[in-house]
Amino acid sequence: AEEISYKNVKNFWVASKRDGKNHSLYLRVASVLSPLLAIPLENEDPGRIRQTLGKYINEDTSEEDEPTLDVLSRNLKL
Repeated sequence: AEEISYKNVKNFWVASKRDGKNHSLYLRVASVLSPLLAIPLENEDPGRIRQTLGKYINEDTSEEDEPTLDVLSRNLKL
């Protein structure tokens, strides 16, 4: 697994899946191979994640949903 420094993270957002229950943290990073990382939050409090990361990284408030590609790949079981 590749280590990612805070300085390489451009922004983040927390999105809930279509069911409204499961949340994922999305990190937009300065990387050619993986510019967007999705991290399932499982039982973590999304508000607390926002509060903590917001001290160090800008939250992209224009993003609220899962990226379309994530929804498609889950629905098509890719």
